[in-house]
Amino acid sequence: MSNLEKLSITGPVSITVIPESEELPRICCLILLLGTTGAGKSSFIEALGNDKTLGISKNQLDGFTQHLTVYKVNNIRMIEYPDSPIFIVDTPGFADRSLPESKMLRMVQDMMDEEVDFIDDNARVVKFENTHSSALEVLNDCLTLKDRSLFTFEHMVEINQTIAHTLFGGSLHVNLLERKSALLQRLKVLDGDLSDPLMESNVEYRDTLLKQASEAMNDLKVVEKELEDFQDFQDEAGDFDAKLPLPETKNFFASPPTQLPDTVEAVNPSPDTLLGTSAVGQVQTVGAGADHNTAPNLPSQQPPQTNPLKAFISKQTTKLRKEFNHMKFIISQHTHTQKVTK
Repeated sequence: MSNLEKLSITGPVSITVIPESEELPRICCLILLLGTTGAGKSSFIEALGNDKTLGISKNQLDGFTQHLTVYKVNNIRMIEYPDSPIFIVDTPGFADRSLPESKMLRMVQDMMDEEVDFIDDNARVVKFENTHSSALEVLNDCLTLKDRSLFTFEHMVEINQTIAHTLFGGSLHVNLLERKSALLQRLKVLDGDLSDPLMESNVEYRDTLLKQASEAMNDLKVVEKELEDFQDFQDEAGDFDAKLPLPETKNFFASPPTQLPDTVEAVNPSPDTLLGTSAVGQVQTVGAGADHNTAPNLPSQQPPQTNPLKAFISKQTTKLRKEFNHMKFIISQHTHTQKVTK
């Protein structure tokens, strides 16, 4: 404990869960834990509180933490600010099966209404040994960071910006569509298994498949709810579109999207051209070898160019919504059949 330069221990260290209805003090030390599911966020809190019976680090393969949980660290004070209590915020893990990243980030953003400064740059890497003393050392090292620049989520709150309209909004939207596509594929597989005539005689296995289908449907509802916040994204245009990162070609396009030359004066591609699924549309160019005395056959008004990511999302969203409704009907039919046979 001699290495704790920033902390003062006043008694047995423990942690207490703060109810959602309770407001945090305006002046406090708030530490946000972020990481993938199973990275050890909940284990760190248990080790810090020196209490493995809390049970918050179990079931990590299924993402046990499904909402923001605030813990107060008892009997530890900052030497520099002894009147400021310390709070730890446990967040749902990134890459959690049932909780989209967009929902987790929005939960964090909502908490930023308290306008608490977060550490952004000049981060340090420290080793956690999964022990109480190691957790105290990690906490102490967190308090040695001096940079107080705005954390990304806090900046979003200050400028009244939604997650869908940030620079990573496009990536989150594509992530939601990926999740939705994967869940639909899972439901298709379950539908095929449930349609097997052998399922009629294997009631226990059929019940297991129906339970999995129900869980997948619930996950789909969460994803659908998150996608509602990205509807405006599909309809808006402007400088924001140019800042959006395009998804990887191998995951989202049949072939690389068409890259039109800088000399393009008029473009009239087919709808699928931007997705790379058909030949390049009619393009008229004016280059070094062109006859400048001959007026090109240009339309009176050039149509606006479509952002490839927006075109992809719009097309895939419509397709996935139809598949989602179809699979919901299929599963409901299986469930109805099961009730009748019982």
